[in-house]
Amino acid sequence: MLRCAACKNKKTTSPCTNPVLKGLMFCGTHARTKSPRLWTVVNEAVPKIIQIQKVWRGYRVRSVLKLAGPGVLNRKICHNDEELVTLDDRYSVSPLDYFAFEENKKVYWFDITSLLEITRSNLYPENPYTRERLDISTRKRLRELCNRRYIRPPEVIYKDFSIPRMAEATDAYWMTICQILHEHGFEDMRPEFYLTLNRTQTFVLNQLIAKDLQAWAAERINKPYCKRKQFARWFYENIGEYMAGASSQLMLYFTGQSSLFVLKEYPDPYAMCFILVSALCRL
Repeated sequence: MLRCAACKNKKTTSPCTNPVLKGLMFCGTHARTKSPRLWTVVNEAVPKIIQIQKVWRGYRVRSVLKLAGPGVLNRKICHNDEELVTLDDRYSVSPLDYFAFEENKKVYWFDITSLLEITRSNLYPENPYTRERLDISTRKRLRELCNRRYIRPPEVIYKDFSIPRMAEATDAYWMTICQILHEHGFEDMRPEFYLTLNRTQTFVLNQLIAKDLQAWAAERINKPYCKRKQFARWFYENIGEYMAGASSQLMLYFTGQSSLFVLKEYPDPYAMCFILVSALCRL
């Protein structure tokens, strides 16, 4: 909830705690004032805010450059001169769009969106130049960088619920989920293990996941609005879709969507990976 930008009154420098009016930066009281005293001006907070923003933005940029890999600021060490898909020169790609990894003492670089498109359809992502599998650390770094850039494969919103479109999205969800499972030690998992479940099995799977998430959320009993409780509610909503008569395809779609959201919310999604695998084994 946004709060009023003015001071509480003329005699104090404390901020007003009332909510703002829609479309304004003041509450109802200060919106009628001819010249409201801005809290940021009175407390000389603007230079401090700018300094905080500068430090935070610098940290964000440096963390992205660290995830981008070798050669992000020194393209001379890159082995390939052009990007594989866009054919851009190695010097013309923005450092924020750059991703590279080292293989056999050679640095291969890509536009991150291109590499994402190449690797997300393969259960075991490979270097397109050498056909060697990417190591786990490279895959985790790529996924973390994608999450920070808000690239969320596959698409999570579909206005057209026709069967072919939904089927493609469902396959993409579970492919990405199984890639994440591999990255956290569950190397035997395949998308077909989930995609071949019937309607009733998908219903039971959602029940098991929801109960496990609820137990996981109980660790944060002192935080009534923690994300873990929201995650459990998502899967209970999927159960509600089953009770409303949702098809097997739609149930798999919603389950994959909810699972992928949870996996992307945490820097270390091992707990959710374990819940997904254990729920499948208990069917």
